[in-house]
Amino acid sequence: MPQVIRKTTVSLKNNPTPGGEIDGNFCDIFEAGGKIYAVDSLSHLGLASTTIYSFDRDCKHHKVFSAENLDFKARYATGERAYILVSGSVSTRSGGEKLKSILLEISENEIDAKTEFDCGFCLVFNMIVKNGKMILGVDKAVVVFDLQTKEINAYTPLSVEVEKHIIGISR
Repeated sequence: MPQVIRKTTVSLKNNPTPGGEIDGNFCDIFEAGGKIYAVDSLSHLGLASTTIYSFDRDCKHHKVFSAENLDFKARYATGERAYILVSGSVSTRSGGEKLKSILLEISENEIDAKTEFDCGFCLVFNMIVKNGKMILGVDKAVVVFDLQTKEINAYTPLSVEVEKHIIGISR
């Protein structure tokens, strides 16, 4: 005979969580530099946002990065450092919009914009940051970005003409 399971509803107002309330669409969690980080990111119907929280030893959360119109694309963590790529369409001073991407670097006590790109990234599946290069696994290509010169090399089965056309559209 099946057992009846009793449904219980808990109100957070009467029973607050020990670490405090946090709201978001969490798509990634990782450890770097001895801290835990959680990434809240949402992109829907032309709107996007990304917020990164760090958690201290007592599991209290602290907002360390927040951006409107930039969506989480990929993360690479090495133990002491982590890199997060966010990308989207941002407003310009003249009232228009442009594509923008930021490679964030998280170290033991800080988060910095390591490199900014004047292009957008779509369909990024994974990323490695090593030896001054950001290597992306994207749809039908491996793309290598030199973080100093911002030179882009794509390794793909597409012809050079098609590749130039794609790069021209995304910038």
